This record gives sequence, C-alpha cells and structure tokens, in this order.
Amino acid sequence: MVAVGVDGCAKGWIAAAIEGGQVVTVEYLSTIAALPARFPEAVTVGIDIPMGFPPPTGYPRPAEVTAKKLLGPLQNSVFLTPPRAVLEMPTHAEATALATELIGKGISQQSYALRTKIFEVQAWLPAAGFDVREVHPELSFLLLAGAPLQPSKRTWGGMAKRREALAAVGLEIRNVSADASRFGAADDVIDAVVAAWSADRVQR
Repeated sequence: MVAVGVDGCAKGWIAAAIEGGQVVTVEYLSTIAALPARFPEAVTVGIDIPMGFPPPTGYPRPAEVTAKKLLGPLQNSVFLTPPRAVLEMPTHAEATALATELIGKGISQQSYALRTKIFEVQAWLPAAGFDVREVHPELSFLLLAGAPLQPSKRTWGGMAKRREALAAVGLEIRNVSADASRFGAADDVIDAVVAAWSADRVQR
C-alpha cells in the first residue's frame, strides 16, 4: 500500500510516497487538490498542517500542548493554532487584535501566514478520498529515533541526523523530481518523507 507525506513549501507542497518500506518518489504539487491525480493509489496521507481549530473557550488544542511537552527542547517547532475566526481576519493586525480579545494574546506573523495553506486543506478535505492525518515532522522523528533530534533541521548537523534516522529504517531519499528540487527546500523534502513514514505507520 502507498502512503504519502506532505509538507508545505513556499509555492505549494512537497509530497513523498512510500511503498514497501521505500521512498518511491518525491514530487512537487502546486496545490493540495492535485494530490489525488498524482497519487491515485495512495491509501493514507500524512500532512504537516493543522486540520482543526480550537473553540474560543478551548484554546490551545490539547494535541498541540501534548506535542510541545513531548518535544521538550524543540517545542517551539509547534505553533498553537488560533481560533478560526482569528485566521479569517484580512490582516495580521486585525488577527492579532481579535486573538488578544479571544485568547488573551496576539499571534505571530508566521502563524498568520499559515492561514492560506490551512484553509486550502480545509476546503480539500471533504473530497480528498483518502485517510488524511495531521502529523508533525519533529514528533515523527521523535518516534522514529526515540528522542527529539537536535540540533535544528535547518543546520547541517540536524539535517544529517534526520537523514540518518530515515536511512536506519530503509528510507533513503531518492527519486526527487526536478520540480521538487526546484521549489522545495531540503527540510521540506525530509519533512515530507517522515510524514509519509507516519502515514505508513498508521496503515501498519
């Protein structure tokens, strides 16, 4: 069975497919809606994007609180998803004002910038046709390696450790398409592969 992992990149998404315990391909998708046509044989999809919103009285999401505790020194890699109404605000200033009113604090520019991809996935999910799971790459690496991996994946040492962890379970990164190489950063590719590992783990 094919499992697919997806991670956002600057101009779309990077998607990695695993079958038989190996990375089959890593592709670039301009939109998440392109995934079914590119991977029609997929059964489970793991995607690194929030797929739910907390109610105003239920902030933050329990899953994100748990993720932060598990990740310890890497907890800042988990963003706390604000209520939907906050991300629906047309500007960051308005979003921050509403967040302050609803949850007692503003939101970062980075959290606000995720709104486009969050809403893109929300619109796609009803017709996705797959078992789609929200994943977090650093949590996946924690499960894969047995501990949070340091240093940051954006450093050479951190990148090497994560590639070694993937290789230890047979996931050598190969067959990266030209567009995936062009549009995706190195950490986007690694995150997509480990998200696919989590999707494959769900299947198994």
